[in-house]
Amino acid sequence: MRIYLNRMSSPILLLALFAADPLTLADAVQRAVSSHPTAASARAALRAAAEKSSLAAASRKPRIDFQESWVNSNNPVFVFSSLLTQRQFGPANFAIPTLNSPGFLNNFQSLITAEQLLFDSGRTRKSIEAASLERQLAESSLEQVELALAARTARAYLDAQLTRAAIPVAEQALLSARSSLIQAEASLAAGRTTPADPLSVKVQIATLEEQLLERRAQSAIASRVLHELIGAADEAAFDLSTPLSASPSHPTAALLRPELAQARLTLASSAKQTEIARLAWLPTVGLRLGFEADRQRFVTRAGSNWLAALSLKWTPYSGGADRALLRIAQASRDAAQASLTATERRLKLEVFEAQTLLDSSRARLATSQSAIDSAQETLRITRDRYEAGLTTITELLRAESALNDSRLRLLIANHGLRAAQLNLAAALGSLKPGAALLQ
Repeated sequence: MRIYLNRMSSPILLLALFAADPLTLADAVQRAVSSHPTAASARAALRAAAEKSSLAAASRKPRIDFQESWVNSNNPVFVFSSLLTQRQFGPANFAIPTLNSPGFLNNFQSLITAEQLLFDSGRTRKSIEAASLERQLAESSLEQVELALAARTARAYLDAQLTRAAIPVAEQALLSARSSLIQAEASLAAGRTTPADPLSVKVQIATLEEQLLERRAQSAIASRVLHELIGAADEAAFDLSTPLSASPSHPTAALLRPELAQARLTLASSAKQTEIARLAWLPTVGLRLGFEADRQRFVTRAGSNWLAALSLKWTPYSGGADRALLRIAQASRDAAQASLTATERRLKLEVFEAQTLLDSSRARLATSQSAIDSAQETLRITRDRYEAGLTTITELLRAESALNDSRLRLLIANHGLRAAQLNLAAALGSLKPGAALLQ
């Protein structure tokens, strides 16, 4: 960014400018994408989504559980069965009074079970595939966040450049108006004009001073927005070193928006859920192994038992719940298909709008550049005519305002063209850290 200095610039401002660290547009975008909390949140969501594949794949591995329990009771059935599992049942336990009214009995039980799913009709495989699609969706969400951050940061950078560059233009206009006041007062002293001319210039000076204050406030706000996006301290000073003029690079023509990838992945995920819902009618087969140790005391008077079981589970009817889940999955798939079509149309329209605005910005810049020379020459002629008493102060002030407006319009046109380039890149999905357009 070109920095304009004149005698109106304060020493504090000059010191701040010379002490500022250089910050390119590419660096600003990189800092925002790397450190902004929204990007950190999206990366955390991606890590969580990546773990869902491991969660789904865990069904293929055995599950081992350990349980330790203690029960003390005089329930006849409990006492009878516990003595058997503890291998402590004896002849005396057959006595009718003992069977009907046993004493309290301890049972310390240690139970280890292992379960292995042998066959689930493809549920686990489909679940792993669905989890993979969910991870890809999280990746696309991260790309969308990074693209949005890049676009916001680039716009904030350009806004900060524009508001900074507008301050010297306002200062120059104010300096010119004060020079005109001196000229008007000299003409009044020479008797060539009336007191109305200096008064008119003073009104113009007050207006320009108000504009200068407003532009300084706008610059402070734009800088604070940029600082927030890149995670810089409020008091940090930066020299925005990337030129405000248009980049020689051009956005890629391919449509790479992550929203499009998200819509396609959502459709694929909905189709996968439909496949999983259809598996509800198919059986599952599992193996269960168990070891049980029952003791009257914590470490003595014990017995142990083994268990091996093969199970088949099949639900031919669940009250219609399985069919309802299938219809829900099919409706979600239809909604995802419609959303994909809507997304494709919306993104194409955004690209068309961005391209049209870029073409318009190029034409506006050419017009603004040609207006500067005309405004400068008009001001020179009008000033000479005023000094010769051939025109009024009103015409002189109008010529000064026209030149000031032309300078500001040129800044805005440069800003608009660069912003239009970046907007088109964002619409296409190519505005990423390291892109040539950011250089």
